[in-house]
Amino acid sequence: MDWRIPGGNGTLSGLMDERTNRKGARILVVDDFAEWRAIARFILKARPEWQVISEACDGLQAVKRASQLRPDVILLDIRMPILNGLEAAERIRECCPIQELSS
Repeated sequence: MDWRIPGGNGTLSGLMDERTNRKGARILVVDDFAEWRAIARFILKARPEWQVISEACDGLQAVKRASQLRPDVILLDIRMPILNGLEAAERIRECCPIQELSS
């Protein structure tokens, strides 16, 4: 994806896909605690430009979903079963190159 930040504000709200002119961020929420995922989803839904596209309950699921869905943002817990968040982040980075945002 070719993302740019209009005006250089560095916020998720400022993300824009230049191919579709769609503003916002597609988000993957990853945590083994279902209640936390529900809270995160609730908070994120308050912003119409943010879309929770999927959830995962462990690091291995996170890697699979990230490679399939290519989210713009991943909220990733560190302590999880099967594959912890640090190992998952490393695998996601290998399979899904990202562009870093800075303000």
